[in-house]
Amino acid sequence: MTLHIDYNHQCPRCGALYIPYGTDVACPQCGHVEKERFDFIPKAADSALHNLRAGSFIPGSWWVGSFGDHVLHILFMILERHRTGNAEESFETVARRFVDAGKWGNQLYAKEHIFQLACDVHQEINKRPPLPPRMPRPPETRAPKRKKWWPFSRQRCRH
Repeated sequence: MTLHIDYNHQCPRCGALYIPYGTDVACPQCGHVEKERFDFIPKAADSALHNLRAGSFIPGSWWVGSFGDHVLHILFMILERHRTGNAEESFETVARRFVDAGKWGNQLYAKEHIFQLACDVHQEINKRPPLPPRMPRPPETRAPKRKKWWPFSRQRCRH
């Protein structure tokens, strides 16, 4: 199970989808700075690190139920590409290449917003203590092996 961020926000002036985080992040489409703020960065870092405990920033499955989840999915892909890619490349280089390769369509305004979110989440992750190494679960907590439910899986049909 992973951690979702159920958050949807549209700019009251132009209707653009974005996340108003921090103290001065403006709408990436029209530049309007509004009062609403959402503490996205620490929540996104929590979600990414929760996933990494299972071995990857990208969860085994992901359901997008909000704009916050959509952004998280993009961030997970950027973080994982950096984690598994060339160790010599900076996070900013990997993130820039990722967003530049994206197909933004009518949301081109979000490209720089997502890039900055990715950099801020990465910075938040780096502030935190490293994750402890993964330890195997003790045998008594593992699920018992089960028999296959379909007994005919290897047999051929005869007519």
